[in-house]
Formats: sequence, structure tokens, C-alpha cells
Amino acid sequence: MSNSLYPVFLKLEHLSLLVIGGGKIALEKLESVLVNSPQTTVKLVAKDIIPEVKALQQQYPGLTLHERAYTESDFEDTDLVIAAVNDIAVAEQIRHDAHQKNLLVNIADKPELCDFYLGSIVRKGSLKIAISTNGKSPTIAKRLREILTDTIPDEVEDVLDNMQNIRSQLKGDFNYKVKELNKLTTEYLAKENPLEKQNLEIEKLTRITKIVQRRANIYLGIIGVMLLIGILGLIVYQFNLWGDIEVFLNQDGHIFYWMLFVGFLAEIVAGSMGMGYGVICTTTLLLLNVPPPVVSASIHSAESF
Repeated sequence: MSNSLYPVFLKLEHLSLLVIGGGKIALEKLESVLVNSPQTTVKLVAKDIIPEVKALQQQYPGLTLHERAYTESDFEDTDLVIAAVNDIAVAEQIRHDAHQKNLLVNIADKPELCDFYLGSIVRKGSLKIAISTNGKSPTIAKRLREILTDTIPDEVEDVLDNMQNIRSQLKGDFNYKVKELNKLTTEYLAKENPLEKQNLEIEKLTRITKIVQRRANIYLGIIGVMLLIGILGLIVYQFNLWGDIEVFLNQDGHIFYWMLFVGFLAEIVAGSMGMGYGVICTTTLLLLNVPPPVVSASIHSAESF
């Protein structure tokens, strides 16, 4: 079900507001009204009025307080009514009395009794955004207000002033002004954002850095292999080990070459699947009657490289 409410911004400073209730909820409603429309004429009636509400009277001269029970005469010379009472029967009576005077009424925390809701308001200079959840969750409305307040920059007031100056300089009918303003805003949005350009430059540098690093790793790997071959060759030459190596490679039916071949095939499988090297090598070498200690040592040696 969609929200069928129609949002309206009232010039409350030209209207008279009656608030019935003097507790914390009434304080919240009162502060919302007076912060947005400080010059509003407000009459507050309640049997008990908390000190925080009384303190507002010093700051807002249009606020008058009456510490007593409300009467039907309070609805005279009133345009809107806000009630913040704990007794549901009293709330329903207030609604009934207000409707007898053809007045719209808001009953705090009782959406089914309300003719209008007080939404959460985002204020940025001349820009105001009212948020409504159709009376379902004031908490969600407040959280959205906090998010929008943090997101919208304070400089939006300067933007609005500039747009007003441009609008006042445009000559022509309404349609012409709308087209020209749309053209200006479209050109502005089409311009390259400096921040976006900076982000693109950072992404470009990051991409280049990764390519250079990848190439450097390849070169370092090649250098490492060449150094390893050179060191092994030097050791073989220095200690005259070639004869012993030749005997080792040719013993037991050239088992070393079989192990090298099995390891190569196993690495092809492991390279494509990402797993299986150790299992394939172990199974195959055991079938070739290679002793388990030799199998384990050879596989771990190969995996180290």
C-alpha cells in the first residue's frame, strides 16, 4: 500500500496553533514547530507543564502558557490543534471538539486519530525536506533525517541563492525560465567533477602499479631461478658431484625420471583444479613401489619449490 498523504508546507507564522499537553511529548512537538517557525503564535494548555516547556516562553514571545484543563473556548481563534495527552478518552474528546470547530488536529502517537502528521524535517538554510512514514515509524523518519542532514552540504544555501539570482535575470514566460534553468543545471552536471577526475587518476595509477609489480615479480622469479641454477652448478662443479648425481639419476630403473614425470602430470591437474597434487603423486609413486619416506620427502621438497 502506497503512502497517500499529500505533503504541504504551512506558513505557521501566519496561523494560530493550539497545543494541549505539557509533558515531554508536547515539548518535542513544540520544539519542532518553533525551531522551524519561530514567530508562530502558540497557545499551550495543560494541567501540568514541565519546566522545559516553561523555559521556551522566554525564548519565543509568541508562546503563551495556560496551566489548567482545556475548554471548548480554547478552540476559538485557532487554526490548527496538536494534542499530546496520555488519556485516550481525552484525546478522542479533543479530536471531537476540534472537528466541531472544523479544525484539523494531530494527536501524538495516535495515527488513527490524526488529520495530519508532523514529519521529520531536514533543514539546510532555505531548503527543507519533510519525511513521512505514513505514521508507521517515526524512528525511521528520524534516522533518515539524520542521514540526509549529514549528506546534504551546507553550501546548498549558496546554490539556491545563485539559482534565485539567475532566475530573476531571466526574461520570458514560465516555460522559458524552466527550460533555461534546466539547461544550466544540465551543463553543470555534465562538467567533469574534479573529485571524480582525481579518483580516475588514482585508479589509473593503481592499475599501472599493479602491472609494474606483476612484471617485477616475473623478472625476480627468473633471476631467482637463474641464481639457483648457478649456485647448484657451482656446488656440483666445486665438489665434483656430477658422477654421484649421474649414478643417482640412473639407479632403480631411472626412478627419478618417473618421479619427475608423475610430478609434472600431477601439477597439470593441480594447476587446473587448484588441488590434488599431493594425492596424485602419493598414489602413483606408491604404485611404483617407491618407499613411503621417499615419496613424502620428494613431494614436500617439490611443493617447497
